[in-house]
Amino acid sequence: MAPGLIGTAALAVVVSLAVHVVLNCPIQPVPSPTLPAARYPPNNLLQGLIAPEDVYVDAAAGGTLYTATRDGWLQRMHPNGSWEQWRFVGGTGLLGIAPSADGSMIVCDAHKGLLRVEEKRVTILASTVQGSTIRFASSLIMGKETCSVSYLCAYLLFLPLPDAPQILRFADAAIKAADGTVYFSDACTRFGFDQWFLAYIESRPTGCLLKYDPRTGNASVELDNLAFANGVALSRDEAFVVVCESGGYT
Repeated sequence: MAPGLIGTAALAVVVSLAVHVVLNCPIQPVPSPTLPAARYPPNNLLQGLIAPEDVYVDAAAGGTLYTATRDGWLQRMHPNGSWEQWRFVGGTGLLGIAPSADGSMIVCDAHKGLLRVEEKRVTILASTVQGSTIRFASSLIMGKETCSVSYLCAYLLFLPLPDAPQILRFADAAIKAADGTVYFSDACTRFGFDQWFLAYIESRPTGCLLKYDPRTGNASVELDNLAFANGVALSRDEAFVVVCESGGYT
């Protein structure tokens, strides 16, 4: 059959299927509601940064914005819209950030743990929780952004069994209380940062909410069985902590 006839036949099949669906589909969808007018005008001020994960806005400084990027920097945007590479932390796993009253910044590093970043010093506050390490040393058999189905299947075959002891963790988001206590999320205890998508495929609630006590220098588990624990926030009176479950579908 000539190529032109094949194309025509294929088009006829597609059109026939479309007509069949339109004439015989039992559903009666309602029109999508009109979106409300945006409260704030859209902007692209964060474009150009390398994968910013979290932001903190300092209202007392006129709206100065802070964020951490995957090139290892804490970046600062001034009220006039100009950007400054504020403090260098290093690494490629910087995620959540939270301010401290002393001017330092609390940073969740998916590979190292919970950090305090000062002007000329980076301190690891917590890299273990009750005997398990928070940091994750990447040893992937796939590229950073692409993975063939065969590679993914091969990788899954060599994962540890669900009931085996798990020590892979990664710090995700944090918030600091007035007394210096830091609450932060451990997204998944089975997979590290570079394998986060496997946590969604597996759908096991292995994340938890952690608490760092500055008096003892230790971190402990406050709440476990969370499905990909993510953002963390304190109520205004610090009476309770809110933690988001990105993998919680109930």
